[in-house]
Amino acid sequence: MFGRPSEQAGHEAVKAVMNNKMKNGSSVREHVLKMIHHFNEIEINGAKIDEKTQVGMILETLSPSFLQFRTNYIMNHKKCNLSELLNELQSYETLIDDKGGKANIAEANAVVGKASFSRNKKKRNVRNQKDKKKIQKKKRKAVEPKLKGKCFHCNQDDHWKMNCKKYLNELKQKKKQDLPEGIKPIGCKWIYKRKRGPNGKVETFKARLVAKGFTQKEGVDYEDTFSPVAMLKSIRILLSIAAYYDYEIWQMDVKTTFLNGHLEETIYMVQPEGFVVKDQEQKVCKLQRSIYGLKQASRSWNIKFNEAIKSYGFEQNLGEPCVYKQIGGDKVVFLVLYVDDILLIGNDVESLSKVKN
Repeated sequence: MFGRPSEQAGHEAVKAVMNNKMKNGSSVREHVLKMIHHFNEIEINGAKIDEKTQVGMILETLSPSFLQFRTNYIMNHKKCNLSELLNELQSYETLIDDKGGKANIAEANAVVGKASFSRNKKKRNVRNQKDKKKIQKKKRKAVEPKLKGKCFHCNQDDHWKMNCKKYLNELKQKKKQDLPEGIKPIGCKWIYKRKRGPNGKVETFKARLVAKGFTQKEGVDYEDTFSPVAMLKSIRILLSIAAYYDYEIWQMDVKTTFLNGHLEETIYMVQPEGFVVKDQEQKVCKLQRSIYGLKQASRSWNIKFNEAIKSYGFEQNLGEPCVYKQIGGDKVVFLVLYVDDILLIGNDVESLSKVKN
């Protein structure tokens, strides 16, 4: 707000401004002109106060009879220069002149209130017009015809493969089959969660199907469950390198992480609640990929990620299996994996964008 004055006089002028309080019954014009004189003295002595701050300091030093004026000024977010402020204060002062006493103070407050009401009314009208435009846009979107697609499964038009009845029926037959003898399927359960925003309101409702992995038997349903994660000291070292060389640091989240891994074991699971096929209750689901809750879910995801990232030219660090690097000429990219969180560090934005996409 202030510059650095070169002389003691500047400090004294600032002090005079802060101590210059308007007394009841004194002229508001004299008070404002006196404050402007102090501001000029401060500027002459090397310091400078911007006009917005000058207006705020004048409002703060007004007498208690101008309390309503100051409140309305702040609430309505008004912006005035010094001459406009002086004119408004003088007009307000005439309304609260000693001739009318408290009655004229109420009248002055009413005048200020009417002005603020008219401004708020204009704002409401503008807001209502914007809401109407949004509703009209939504109606236009609803009227727009839906795109027609072609199914690559049955070679028919007017629907996509994901909506093809023939494809869905075949998929159900493949996924659900009779349980072989001597094998006990694992159970499953729906987990419901409310995702709240910063204001505490519910933004989305989440539902996740989780397998009851605690019923799995070692050696039958799974072998190894170990899955490596990056060590914190490795992350600190890479962050210090990025800070020293001014590298870019990007963070990524992998959605539905454990649903990407492939299973080596044959696992059967009961049909999920709400998706049991009528007259086929005895059938079970044969899992083709990992699912949340399985003992080997984390390991299968890590193996799948390791294969995929190496196919893009990344090299795995021998001492730290969750740190990968890609070097091409003067372009360097480091990738750090911590379960489903990915940290990208590099010196080229284009290379980082390719990796991210």
